[in-house]
Amino acid sequence: GMTDAEFIAGALDRDGNQQLDITSETISGLTGTNTFPDPNFFHVSRYNSNGISTFPNAALDENGDIYLIFSAPSEYALHWTNTNYRDVLVTYSQDKGDNWAAIQNLTQNDFTEDVFASLAQDANGFLHMVWQRDDIPGTNLQNNTADDNHPANDNQIMYAAIPVASITSGLIGQHTVGQEDLDKTAELFFVSQSYPNPTDNYAEATVFLLNGAELQLEITDMFGRTVNSGSIGFHNAGNHVITLDASSLTAGMYFYTINSPDHSITRKMQVR
Repeated sequence: GMTDAEFIAGALDRDGNQQLDITSETISGLTGTNTFPDPNFFHVSRYNSNGISTFPNAALDENGDIYLIFSAPSEYALHWTNTNYRDVLVTYSQDKGDNWAAIQNLTQNDFTEDVFASLAQDANGFLHMVWQRDDIPGTNLQNNTADDNHPANDNQIMYAAIPVASITSGLIGQHTVGQEDLDKTAELFFVSQSYPNPTDNYAEATVFLLNGAELQLEITDMFGRTVNSGSIGFHNAGNHVITLDASSLTAGMYFYTINSPDHSITRKMQVR
């Protein structure tokens, strides 16, 4: 029902200097003759005729709150070709679009290009997001010259289930620079209850990490006695499926806990 355009989101000013430090190569495309617009360029990474902030996609929850994701280049996240890598950012509105929250950075990776993000339309406690990740800003299709300056490389299709409570509480953060440390603590979230539940053999739980961390698993019974524990290794940022071995457990209720150096979460698991 809005009649006037409103600015609600854009690329992040990571250093707070009131300007976007994005390179000319990042916002430039090839000419009509498939050459660089500047002879000093080694690369360009503009996506067709899109602007700096682009690829918007939205989801709604049961209250009508709007969650908007989009793509934007990230200051100081530079490829060797002097082009800025992109991240997937998010903002939200809890009053049907009249006001929008501060932008947060969902991917926070200075060494990969994260683009083409899409959300499931229903935000049922989580933003279910898929996107493409690769190693070079821009695309081979639109930014490659006859000299093969942008070779085709592996493109990963990523998935994350991001708790909306982490977004509305500001936990995801902006990934700023300056006096604030770039590395956030490895906040840990389960994005699914163990499945199948109940189980009589093995179950799986999906874990979401904001940053890579060494993880520990502990399974306890109803009386707090540890029945299984140990390291499950280092896991990078993103979603991971963790296997829970219940094959030797007697029937009953158990609790499984995943620990990182900075965080811990416990869930129930029924064994039959």
